[in-house]
Amino acid sequence: MALIIKTAGLRSTLQDGGRRGALRHGLTSGGAADLYAWRWSNKLLDNPHDSAAIEIQLGTFRAKATGDMTLAVTGAAIVVKIDDVVVPGWSSFNIRAGQTLTVTTGRYGVFSYLAVAGGWRGRVFCGSRSVVVRESLSGMRELRPEDLVEPEAACTTVCSRRVPTDCLPDYEAPLNLDILPGPQFQAFTESDRLRLLNSSWTISPRSDRMGYRLTGPQCSAIPAGIISEGIGYGAVQIPPDGEPIVLLNDRQTIGGYAKFATVTRIDGSRLAQRGPGTAITWTLSDVATQQSRWLLFERFFRAIRWTETGDLYWPG
Repeated sequence: MALIIKTAGLRSTLQDGGRRGALRHGLTSGGAADLYAWRWSNKLLDNPHDSAAIEIQLGTFRAKATGDMTLAVTGAAIVVKIDDVVVPGWSSFNIRAGQTLTVTTGRYGVFSYLAVAGGWRGRVFCGSRSVVVRESLSGMRELRPEDLVEPEAACTTVCSRRVPTDCLPDYEAPLNLDILPGPQFQAFTESDRLRLLNSSWTISPRSDRMGYRLTGPQCSAIPAGIISEGIGYGAVQIPPDGEPIVLLNDRQTIGGYAKFATVTRIDGSRLAQRGPGTAITWTLSDVATQQSRWLLFERFFRAIRWTETGDLYWPG
């Protein structure tokens, strides 16, 4: 059983939690741009937490099933159809051999996630199935029409499940991001630090999975370039043109621009779902607060369970 890709939207790739420990080899982490929506797509199917899903970036994705499967769709999708029948987003559902799945994104949100019971099969390299297109690794590329994507194992049928309404993200809500001081935070003048922290910024059209460029007020004295060093997820670097760039999943592994701050992993996922023209602000946080936030995030997805009727509950 498999899905035969008919159309793949702007870009569709296999993504899991990303590649770990490969930066020293010049390979970036990759992985799902929106951890929250990706984790829900797998949780709806009781998949192992690091299972690969198809990440659909904007546009319309269409595929035909060659066998019976249980799928789940989360993220930016506003219309999900099996043939001509609409099914809810942020839910799991069954598809039969010969039926066609259509996933269409709308005005709000950028990435949708299509998961299958058991996870999608793909080449594993350095511990991950995540595809970073610009790295051109053998056997790891974006999906194209007539490609076949197969589950890792025979699909098990589960009852229809839906993510609770109070767990659904709002991609139209004002966006405030938590940040931590970057390695060169103190290299900026006090006035520039205050300007960077307290201004509103706008996402530029020149944004992608590598990084989101922001437009706003200019720094008065950008620190000189530094000796190139490793770049972590969420690094906010300030190049000579003064426009901050929030580096995300497909970022380069080293760089020589001063890094003013770091956007947290959870809030980087929220940022990734916003399109050009979105206004953002940020709040300076601390490591202990963000560690606690991350632990709660992980505990939530590892602890929640489903009843036989598809309701969500938290044991004990």
